[in-house]
Parts: sequence; C-alpha cells; structure tokens
Amino acid sequence: MRHWAGPFAAGLLLSGLASAANVAAANIDVYLAIRTDKKPGSGTSVDPFDASSAPKYDALLARFTANTNFHYAAGTYQTTGWHYLRAQTAGPGCIHLGAGVDQTIVQLVGATTSPDGVIFGVDYYRTCDGFQLQNMTLDVNAINNPIWSGATGALGAVNIQGNNILISNCKIVNFGTSRAGCECFPVFIYPGSVFAGRTFTNIQVQNCTFTNPAVGNKDGLSTCVIGSDNTVTLTNAAITGCSFLDVESDFTYSHAFSANLVQNNFVKGCATGFYREPVQVEKPVMQVLNNTFVDVSVAAQINLHSSGGFGSLVFSGNKVVLHDQYNTYSAAVNVVNSDQQGPVPVVQALTMTNNQIIGVGQEPLATPAYRAIDLRCPAANLIIKSATIQGNALGSSIPNGYEFDVTRSNTVLPNLQYGTNRFANGQPVPVTREM
Repeated sequence: MRHWAGPFAAGLLLSGLASAANVAAANIDVYLAIRTDKKPGSGTSVDPFDASSAPKYDALLARFTANTNFHYAAGTYQTTGWHYLRAQTAGPGCIHLGAGVDQTIVQLVGATTSPDGVIFGVDYYRTCDGFQLQNMTLDVNAINNPIWSGATGALGAVNIQGNNILISNCKIVNFGTSRAGCECFPVFIYPGSVFAGRTFTNIQVQNCTFTNPAVGNKDGLSTCVIGSDNTVTLTNAAITGCSFLDVESDFTYSHAFSANLVQNNFVKGCATGFYREPVQVEKPVMQVLNNTFVDVSVAAQINLHSSGGFGSLVFSGNKVVLHDQYNTYSAAVNVVNSDQQGPVPVVQALTMTNNQIIGVGQEPLATPAYRAIDLRCPAANLIIKSATIQGNALGSSIPNGYEFDVTRSNTVLPNLQYGTNRFANGQPVPVTREM
C-alpha cells in the first residue's frame, strides 16, 4: 500500500459495541424490499419501502441520513453510491442489517468519475459514528461501472471514519482499479489530518470475506485497511476472523490487511498478508496474531521510507505456508527501507514468536529463496532497536541455511534476542548473518 499511515482487552470491545447498541436503541426502524407490485411502501415490516432501483434506494439513503436501522429483505439493491461532496451514504448511527451473505446484495452501478466509486462512504472531513454493516454482500461491480471503462480510478465498497464502527459477516466482491497510479481499497477506514489530535475508538471488521476481484487492473490492492494519519490516534481497531481468498488477481501488487490488531484471519492467494508503509514516524504497537497465511510471498512486511519510522510489530502464533519454489522469493517477516538514502528510519521493536512456518515445495532449492525472517539490512539503511526471535517451528523439508537471515551489522540490530527455534525434526534453526 502506498502512503497510509498487547491483544486488546475483551472489555474494550464489548463496551464499544454496547455504545453502538445504545445509539441503536434510539434509532428508528425501516424495512426495505425489492418490490414488484409498484407500490412505494410505508417502511414497516409488513409494508416495506420499495428499493427496486438505484434512484429509489438512493432516495431512501438520502431521506434517512442518521440513527436508522435498515432491515433488508433478500434481493439485489442497486446504488450509485457515495458521491464526493454531494451525497453521504454512510450515516452516523445507521445500521444496515441484511438477510444474509448472498441473500442481500448491495451493488454499485453508474459510478462515473473518481473519487466516486464507493458504495458506502463519507467525505474526508466527516464522520459516521455508530455506522454498521451486517449480514450482506457488497458487490462493487467494478468492470460494469463507467469509471472502469473510462479508466478514471478505483472502485471499492467502504470508505469512512468514525467511532463505534462495525462491519460484520459481509462478503466484498468485484473490486478493482482501472487507472495506473490509483490504488484499490475495498474497505478503507482512515481518518486523516483534518482530525489531528482526535482519538477514534472501537473500529471492527469481523468475519468478512474478500474475494472475486475484477480482472484487468492497472494498479495495486490494499484489501482492508484500518489506519490513520500520524496525528490521529486509534484504539480498539481490529480486523478479526476474516478471509482473503484469491484476491491477488492481476493487481500490480496485493496486500490483505493493516490494522493495530489483525487476528484469526485466513489469507490465501495474496502476495502480502499484513503490510505497512510508514512515511511518517509511527508509534503504535501492531499485532499480527494467530492468522493463517497460505501461498503468500510475504506474510508481514514493513516497507519504510526514510521519513518514516515504526513502533512495534508483534508477529506471534501464526501459521505461514510460503511458496518455497525455485527462484521465488518468500518470507514470513520482512523489514526494508525502500528509499535507501536520506534519514535512517527506526523500528522500535520486532517480536517474532511461536509461529509455524512451512513451505509447499518438495525439491531442494538451487537458489535460497525462502526465509522465515529477512532482515538483511545494510549498515545505516535502517535501525531495529530490539528484535526477538524465539519459539518458532519450521518445516524440516525446506532448510537451506537462510531461514533466519539477518544483517551482520550491529548498527542495524543493536539488540537481537535469539531464543530456541526448531525444525520439525527437532534440530535447531540457525541464524545466517549477511551483508
């Protein structure tokens, strides 16, 4: 992704959802359906509003802009989506309750110019506290929107910011980008500098599936991002229990997720799992816990710029299945300074513990391409103040002497704590010091 900016206590999450529930208690309830009898409906459960076309559905979103529980019957609801500085489709306190994944489908149509091309969105200076999406499919429908044929930008599902946000049990499909230089963000929750000094809390993406991207993309993908400008603080922000299935498509690069906490997710068929690209000095502790990564090139990557810096990355309890193919680079954890010049960026701490890392190949590698950790940083390129590598288990079919590949520079790694790490056959895993 370009230029985006201990496990959280269960009580924080519960209190956050309770806050959202308190907002919902004062909400009005409206019911929607794809009616075929040509009656407009009154919005009750026995006489739902007719939302059988994009103009009708969009008119309902414009009418009920806050503190509304939208109850959807099964069907496909079309919308022209959020329109920059003209129409906000993610209202504060608005809770959208579908009839189930692939039962209720909200589909984007008629998006003509970038930065439009988002189903639910708010402008960069607005918030939508208490906004929720549950139990539905969000069909971005990228290739059938004018933005695609006009090659003017990217199309996604959600672009918002606020407190007490919940996206749960949803499927997000058919996202993409038609223009080089315009990255695709299917779900993007990222308050910027207009909110400098503020704190946003209780932002959750749970049990969602991201799959079936468009084909014919002209730029990269960052699938689900919860982050902020460095002047904004996020608390209790997490991506949990989600699946990222074959999202790589033909994007120029692909990242699954970024958030303060990513836990119990499944990633298969994406170039990179967790990804962060700091262009500013960042301080948060970011945790990648108990996820499964299959067929990835890198499970977790920090790609620093010389103007950037990083707080702490905890990579623990994950299962990583790397390519392990001839001349195909792959690593569970990789830290790199992409600028290679200018100020030296600093990572405060890196912890890699109790992970299982295996490869899918069976033949010995002619060229070492597999690494459990890659910290081959030349001196003065970056600094990792504290690094801990212990308790990791590696598949014995793929040892090649480069499993833990770290710099020999004490300037880059002034404090390396290397505990016991073993192959499946019980042999200790060596550290290779290079450069």
